[in-house]
Amino acid sequence: MQNSALPELVFNPNRAGYGGHERKRLNDFLSWDEGHLEDWTCKKTESGGNVYLFWFGDPVSQLAGVGISLGKAKPTRGPFDWTKAKIEWTCDFKPLFLLRRPITLADIHSDRVLARWWKSKPYRGRRKIEQPAAGRLASLILERNPRSQRLAHKLGQFLASPKSRAARSGS
Repeated sequence: MQNSALPELVFNPNRAGYGGHERKRLNDFLSWDEGHLEDWTCKKTESGGNVYLFWFGDPVSQLAGVGISLGKAKPTRGPFDWTKAKIEWTCDFKPLFLLRRPITLADIHSDRVLARWWKSKPYRGRRKIEQPAAGRLASLILERNPRSQRLAHKLGQFLASPKSRAARSGS
């Protein structure tokens, strides 16, 4: 069930390597059919409808996909081969968009707004992306991947300023 509030743009950091295989997690992600992703990590408080940005760290350091969470986070008990956590929270995502032209760490560092956001270390679990970084990241994804109208529709809500988003929601 989707929440009624405006959706959040959620930065979802993942380790690219686990189990001693540096690119395995990214390869697992890319092996899903575009359109649907099942049981992937999400925030514990997820209730559905938020837009997730799937980031993979070393050695690839890239934003590889965008997905919409379908519902409430489900707990899964470890042990896991990629984290020491005893429990993780997972969601299903639909639609899932694999980015043909991923956003790289070099892209982030070359953008003043995103570079400042990156200094806050979002890859260490800081999930929700606030404006202006949310708008700039959505814009960069669409600039690099312009052919998907569905992706443009999902990310377009983050291109507007916070003031205009509040006006649209009736706040």
